[in-house]
Amino acid sequence: MTLKDHKLSTPFPQLPEPGRFRIAVNTHAWKETTNNELSRALALLDETEETRILKYRALSDQKQSLIGRLILNAMCCHTLNLPNSSLIWHRTDRNKPYLDASILHSSSPAYDTNNFTYNVSHSGHWVVGASELSYPIGIDVSDHGIRPSCRLDYNLDPESDFNENLPVVAKHLKNFDSIFSNTEKLAMKRIRMSSSENQMIEFSRFWTSKESYVKTEGLGLNLDVSRLAFDFSSIPNDRLPTLPSTLSPVPITVSLDNTDESADWSFEQFILDQNHLCTVAVNTQKRDFPQSTPLFVVQPSQLIHFLETFHGR
Repeated sequence: MTLKDHKLSTPFPQLPEPGRFRIAVNTHAWKETTNNELSRALALLDETEETRILKYRALSDQKQSLIGRLILNAMCCHTLNLPNSSLIWHRTDRNKPYLDASILHSSSPAYDTNNFTYNVSHSGHWVVGASELSYPIGIDVSDHGIRPSCRLDYNLDPESDFNENLPVVAKHLKNFDSIFSNTEKLAMKRIRMSSSENQMIEFSRFWTSKESYVKTEGLGLNLDVSRLAFDFSSIPNDRLPTLPSTLSPVPITVSLDNTDESADWSFEQFILDQNHLCTVAVNTQKRDFPQSTPLFVVQPSQLIHFLETFHGR
């Protein structure tokens, strides 16, 4: 849902239900000096968070981290019906941000917010966020780096040596061997004669699926992700939508230690642009889950203006 035609004050015109957000922001074209947007955005954060962001040396890293926090704040303000100034954030020992428990209890929406969960991710030019009122959720975006200047071979010769002629599969199965299950390694090898672009997209599908799953479960480094096995055979990557206005669950199979867990999960997977892919994982716990969720593609200026002016509904 591209929002350039909407007023800045209404970046989220309609939600299927409270707390259900999918947000994507492209930071590449953000002219942060326009209307003092960088300083205005930083002013929306507490002093600790502002200091943390400004420690990044590269402006691109500052912008990504900043937009990630603005997305978090926007989802929380809208869901909890609170102004940005009311939010109080802490960080876990793993540096994951979380709202002060008093905020959840002091907000005044007409629905239960005790199980409200939220997550953000950034890579390359994109920052994404997702939240749910009643389901654990995780989101991950990957920059798989297929660009005109890429030197990978798109016209592979079947007679050439595997390691020399198939740099994508060879490189990633070698460097990331520990994250793949045996069935995933076989799946990657089956596409080794396809284009480098196809191989990298497939790798990104595995990577973002595992990352979003782990984020949803809050397991971090405690889970050996090679125990997870994803199967995308029901939806080839050339059928994934690109920046759709509405996201629908895709038929992804997931197993943990060879036990099928697919009935407990819903996955949304889509292309942001030629170089970026995103996966959203929702632990539905076998409960009914909506088949349609809007994707809000917003500008940084819209997030800033929303947080500056939102005082509850």
